Amino acid sequence: MRLALALLALFALPLSAHALGVDDTKVDYPNTVTVAGKTLRATGAGLREKAWVNVYTIASYVDADAKFKGADGLVQADAVKVLHLIMQRDVSGEKMADATKEAFRKNTPSGYDAELGQLVSWLKGKEAKEGEHIKFTYVPGQPLVCSRSGSTIKLGDAGFATAFWKIYFGGKPADGDVKKALSRWL
Repeated sequence: MRLALALLALFALPLSAHALGVDDTKVDYPNTVTVAGKTLRATGAGLREKAWVNVYTIASYVDADAKFKGADGLVQADAVKVLHLIMQRDVSGEKMADATKEAFRKNTPSGYDAELGQLVSWLKGKEAKEGEHIKFTYVPGQPLVCSRSGSTIKLGDAGFATAFWKIYFGGKPADGDVKKALSRWL
């Protein structure tokens, strides 16, 4: 019995040390990240596919001290939060921009025209390359920070960040399977 417990503990250690492995990829995200002096915990990670082709992996993080319930609660939470994408293939800036705009408008049919226009222009400006990291970071009281390969823009306010999070956690998410994966630990 002791040997069985010892072996179980031995094999469980590497699994707990490994963070969030995304199925069908070689991507691992950490369980926690630090942003603005806060420890953020992962809520989940998933794979965005289009026509059976891996497009990007994505992980979601939120302030470990934030109190909320479920995906809707995360969307509304005025807490430090991050969406971290890692591209699994090259995607034109135009396609990234169009898909983002479409997903945004499905959940937020009107408003935030200026911010969405800036985001679309920023995405269109450069092809997303395989292996590239794209991050969307919200810190309460600050604009949404969008960063990729040395390029950063800051957009809107808490309302825009809430609308942006609906792309993945809203009632009409860009991908229902990705929403489930990102909500794994909510």
